[in-house]
Amino acid sequence: LAKSIRPGEALLACGETQVIVKHPGKGGRNQDVVLSAIPDLPKNSVIISAASDGKDNIEVAGAIADSEISTKELKQHKLDPIDAVDKNNGYNVLHQLNDHLYIDRVTANVSDFMLGLGGKE
Repeated sequence: LAKSIRPGEALLACGETQVIVKHPGKGGRNQDVVLSAIPDLPKNSVIISAASDGKDNIEVAGAIADSEISTKELKQHKLDPIDAVDKNNGYNVLHQLNDHLYIDRVTANVSDFMLGLGGKE
């Protein structure tokens, strides 16, 4: 998904990804989508992934991350997004990055949705 984001374009996707739980941890499929995308986000881009019912396995809807702030903060805090996904512990990384997405009012539960926005180069 991240590799498909192009400058000046919006990429929309929906559906529910599958998470294979191997370790005790805290997180959800939408948080994993965002964490997995971070290393491949093009310059000046952002990705959002959220559950339309506002709950991504826990009391957050999902997450949002951009190509520059997240990379800088990952290095500063010595965080590895792929390791967090592998260990089913994405919540803690996203919490430290302050990248969780909350939905206060839910009127429908249709699907998870993902949005990739490519900024100008």
